Amino acid sequence: MINPNGEIVEQLKEKEGHITCEIDLNEVEQQRAAIPVFDNLRTDLYKY
Repeated sequence: MINPNGEIVEQLKEKEGHITCEIDLNEVEQQRAAIPVFDNLRTDLYKY
């Protein structure tokens, strides 16, 4: 699992399995505010 800063917070060792963790939605919102990728979205390049 990777957090919004790109840091590994949980990972499996060598075997297959599953990971559960809690997501801090406030941290996600803070990262989205810090890097506003949608402000640079060029909608004129897309066909709908």
